[in-house]
Amino acid sequence: MKIWFLVHLLRQRAEDFAASGYCVPNNGDGLACAPEEFGYDYSGVTPHRAGGRTSNYQIDQLVQRTSGKQKGAMPTEADLFNAACSLKRFGEPLLDPVADGWLTYCVRDAIAVSHEAVLAAVINEVTLGMENPESGIESSTVVEELVARAEEHDAPMRDLKLLDPGESVFDLSFRDFYTRVEKLLQPGLKQARGISRWAAPLREPQLYIAARRAGAGALSLAVLSWVVATIRVGDAVRENIVEFGNLSYQGRRRLGMQEVILPEIARLLRDNPPFRSVAAAFAYQIVQQHLQIEWSRLQVDLQRDVALLTAEGRRWYSRGKDFSGGRTLSRLPQALGWMQQLGLLDANGPTADGDVVLARALKVLSGGTIA
Repeated sequence: MKIWFLVHLLRQRAEDFAASGYCVPNNGDGLACAPEEFGYDYSGVTPHRAGGRTSNYQIDQLVQRTSGKQKGAMPTEADLFNAACSLKRFGEPLLDPVADGWLTYCVRDAIAVSHEAVLAAVINEVTLGMENPESGIESSTVVEELVARAEEHDAPMRDLKLLDPGESVFDLSFRDFYTRVEKLLQPGLKQARGISRWAAPLREPQLYIAARRAGAGALSLAVLSWVVATIRVGDAVRENIVEFGNLSYQGRRRLGMQEVILPEIARLLRDNPPFRSVAAAFAYQIVQQHLQIEWSRLQVDLQRDVALLTAEGRRWYSRGKDFSGGRTLSRLPQALGWMQQLGLLDANGPTADGDVVLARALKVLSGGTIA
């Protein structure tokens, strides 16, 4: 786990440079990249700081241990996220609060990426299904076609151990589906500060990886991302723990957990509709969210046209723009690059200078002083 403590500090510098165009910016809006088109703003999603000061260089030391990486291997962004979402976190009490912060980031990322994947599937179907670009296509035709491709929905669910061979997610009710997710995550589940952690391999990075290659199945994975988020941090959000307020940033407009996700999951559990209808409804909701963001930006600046499709009545129209879902920018790769430039990291892992910085940083966090 060696790099992530100092990487966190360098990441903050990367954010400062992003505003001036040094790193890849998000139109000046913060950490979000493509998923910000849905209104997800990651500028407020900052890993919690241990003892008021945090350095991802230390976290890297711990990531290497918990992820099985040994000294001599270059850590990656995926190593950090997998450790942050794991049951053991970073395995260091001084730094575990930072793992909670990165977990919050991953929760929102899984939701945003799965929604983007849904929008990509919708746009592709709209483009292929239009006989005449000027006439558009009935929205119900698009959604029915996406839902009809059942195997694209079932395959990722089997891979995630939520379905047995021969089963279809569309044979389940929403409550049945939710119960299966709970059962899968139950072994080893522990909760602290309103956050649930589990030993099962179903974690947020696996969700967004699956969503980006699922095609029509992204509709079902978007539903799953809401369910996992509810189980993962629902209690923390309900208890209004201040560190998790960013998950409800700007409320309904940004599909906040407090205002939208948790109430909707509660309604679905109560009404218990077929899972098929829930997945279909998500397609409409995600398109509507995109259109709302489109119009809100045009109200501010007529030159800022981010629309990928438009709607008139019940018909959808493609704008002819290429689109594929992406991920938010953690800026960890930039921070890792800086680590190498500073001589704290090389292809074999942390350097001797890096070990010195680590020791000093841990001493500061533990309340000691540096000689």
